[in-house]
Amino acid sequence: DNLATAYFAVHRAEVRVGDVVGVIGCGPVGLLVVMCAQASGASRVIAVDVLDSRLDVARRLGAVTVNGRVQDPVRAIRDLTGKRGADAMIEAVGNAESLRLACEAVRGFGTVSAAGVYVEESLPFPAGRAFARDLTVRLGMANVPAQFEAVTELIRHGRIDPAILVSHTLSLGEAADGYRLFDAAEALKVLLKP
Repeated sequence: DNLATAYFAVHRAEVRVGDVVGVIGCGPVGLLVVMCAQASGASRVIAVDVLDSRLDVARRLGAVTVNGRVQDPVRAIRDLTGKRGADAMIEAVGNAESLRLACEAVRGFGTVSAAGVYVEESLPFPAGRAFARDLTVRLGMANVPAQFEAVTELIRHGRIDPAILVSHTLSLGEAADGYRLFDAAEALKVLLKP
C-alpha cells in the first residue's frame, strides 16, 4: 500500500527525467517517494522532515535533506534550486501546513501532488498563490491495486528496494509493541510475521 501510494503520487506529479523533486515528510511513504522519484529520472530529490532518524534514511537513499526543525524548508529548497523552486513537490504528511509548504516550494507552473491522507472536511489552501503561479495541485486517494504491476516491476528490476525501510520484524503477537514503537518514532516500518 505504501509503495503503491508513493508511486501514484510521483506519477501524478508528472516527474520527468532531470527534474528536481521535493518531498515534505520522510515517513515510509515519503521515503518511498524518494525512491520512486529517482526511478522516474529525477536528477535530485530534496527531502524535508523534522526527525533526524528519517532524514538519515533519506540521505542514505541519495536525497539532499532539509531539517524543518532548524531550517525554513521553503527557503532551503529555493536555495538548493537557484531560487527557482522544485519542479514537483510531493506532500507526504497529510496536513494543511505541509500542503502550504509544498505550494510555496514548487516553481511557477510546477506540480504539487499530495500523498498524505487528509481527514479534515476543509483546510486552508493558498489559492491565490497557486493561481498566480499557475500551479497544478493534485489531491486524491491512490488506486493502490492499479499500481501493483508497475511497482512490482520496479522491485523485480532492482530499481527500488522497499525492504530498506523495515526497521523492526516482530511476531504477530507483538503487534501492539510495533504500534507503540512506530507511534514513539522509534521504528520506521514494522513487519509482523505470524
